[in-house]
Amino acid sequence: MLVFNKKVVVITGGSEGIGKALVEAFLHMGAKVATCGRNFDKLYQLQSQHAGSPLLIHTTDVSNEQEAENFIKTTVKNFG
Repeated sequence: MLVFNKKVVVITGGSEGIGKALVEAFLHMGAKVATCGRNFDKLYQLQSQHAGSPLLIHTTDVSNEQEAENFIKTTVKNFG
């Protein structure tokens, strides 16, 4: 079921828990997914598990405005 085929989905907190489950669900539905979190190792592990998928990871603390802005800019640069 590719309901989100060619759509871009942005998920914060994608390195674990509900955020990670959402990342995996949207990838399964065909979305391009950009996710961020504070733990690079967990994000890298997620990316490794979904190698070849349209998944962008970014180490970001969304409570920091500059980091959040950089995440969005990187997402737009990579996914349009």
